[in-house]
Amino acid sequence: MNDPPSATPFAIDAAGLVKRFGTFAAVNDLSLQVPPGAFYAFLGPNGAGKSTTIALLTGIYRPDAGRIHLLGRDLKADPLDVKRRIGVVPEELALFERLTGRQYLVFCGRMYGLTSDEATARSEELLALTELSAKADTLVSDYSKGMRRRIAIAAAVIHGPGVLFLDEPFEGIDVVASAVVRELLKELKRAGVTLFLTTHVLEIADKLATHAGFIQAGKIVESGPVPELLARHDAAGLEGVFNAVVARRWPRGRSSPGWGMGNGEWGMGRRSRKVLERLQRAPGLAGSHGAGDRHLQIHERASAGRAVRPRRTGPARGGERPEQHRRGQRAEHATRVPALPTHRARLARRSRDPAPPL
Repeated sequence: MNDPPSATPFAIDAAGLVKRFGTFAAVNDLSLQVPPGAFYAFLGPNGAGKSTTIALLTGIYRPDAGRIHLLGRDLKADPLDVKRRIGVVPEELALFERLTGRQYLVFCGRMYGLTSDEATARSEELLALTELSAKADTLVSDYSKGMRRRIAIAAAVIHGPGVLFLDEPFEGIDVVASAVVRELLKELKRAGVTLFLTTHVLEIADKLATHAGFIQAGKIVESGPVPELLARHDAAGLEGVFNAVVARRWPRGRSSPGWGMGNGEWGMGRRSRKVLERLQRAPGLAGSHGAGDRHLQIHERASAGRAVRPRRTGPARGGERPEQHRRGQRAEHATRVPALPTHRARLARRSRDPAPPL
């Protein structure tokens, strides 16, 4: 079935998308519109729903609610017709590694319905464009990560798609490969292909994108042409817009998911704080043992997000040389820190005085 395209003016038109995994809503009432020929940067922290959204827009996942139109065609009504007109470069590549680069591109072209001559001609053009002509007869299994990324992009555009989806195309590749990919994307943009890109490298999005959307907790929190976004938030680049529309939604001192650990109590995490509280209440681990003497102290490893552990710190006793103090440290530690109880003793104590759960 090949229904005529609808009258929508957008290359990508999605409304009310919902995708749940159990009780968790990875995408929650998401709507976005991308005009034809735009370079759309889809930005957000880890776990915000970027890859799930691409999986919905490309037909890998079926939405629980909402509608999707690509190039004026309903993805639900005729998914095969839509998929013939788009290209996808996923974050995790799955290539036919026992083929050479040239064979792989010809194979992909034939799968999209190109004739043998058309697939061969397009393969040679793309090998030259991606700077892989010298490695065209090398097995894909012997390609570097950057070369694999380039051959995947070439395979995704060999049939001349109207929309190209790229999920983290700059992840894990070197500077040379990154420059080649950027030039390839610029060439596709000049050819009028609509590009939908997710990336954490905001500098690249600044240089390439004409439009941008920011997702947080499965919802679009801001979108529009890049110049309008910069003016609206008085920002010099998309990083400033990100900080304004995403980072502001988290309590002070707490970092958003996927963007590092914050300082202070939020950085520790709930489990680490509970462990700290339990250790501080344990016999022999709370308080000091006299002025000028060594004591036990709980060190919080909040910035690294690690569980806390007791460490002995403090100045050496007066008049002792450091080596004398170290020699007596083990005996002193044994007298001041109680031995760990046996399993039976722990069970007996727990029945009398239950410890707070971790």
